[in-house]
Amino acid sequence: GDVYKRQAFFHGADSFRPHEKAPARHLVIPVFYRLLYCCGLRPAEARLLKKENVDLVRGSVYVVESKGHKDRVVAVADDLLQIMRSYSTLISEIYPDSDYFFPRYDGDGPYTKRWTEEMFWRCFSMAGITAFEGPKPRVYDFRHTFATECICRWMREGRDIDAMLPFLSAYMGHARYEDTLYYCLLYTSDAADEARS
Repeated sequence: GDVYKRQAFFHGADSFRPHEKAPARHLVIPVFYRLLYCCGLRPAEARLLKKENVDLVRGSVYVVESKGHKDRVVAVADDLLQIMRSYSTLISEIYPDSDYFFPRYDGDGPYTKRWTEEMFWRCFSMAGITAFEGPKPRVYDFRHTFATECICRWMREGRDIDAMLPFLSAYMGHARYEDTLYYCLLYTSDAADEARS
């Protein structure tokens, strides 16, 4: 199922080795995709993230002028924060002068959208997954997964979803509340499909 594929994906992400033309690729890939999955960032927000906007002491990421020109602060969970701290130490030794938290292989600027998509498929491939039922996954799906898993967790905990959704909306940087409600509809639809099968 989806959980197995996600575990396999991250196993693939963790399997990269140092490469002479991309000396930090094996460090970047596991952290980049975990940040998408754990914090629900848009892929471009993670790609363009500057070092100065990552607070490794407080455990937060400052997302500058993303979609809709809205800035926001995203909290990072402790386990991911530990990974990001170790990563930052190692990456700074390789690219001390880069402004980017995920510096491109030459250290001069951010990675491209195409690179994030190519490495996404490489992670699956390295995990031995080459076939998918239904629609093919996309890098952006990490954001969808983050939102639906938040809602699912709140439902299990018996929380008031209507009261919690504005927090999720602000965290994800949605300009309109309706954009967050979409994930509720998505989750309800998935749950109904599972109940029928």
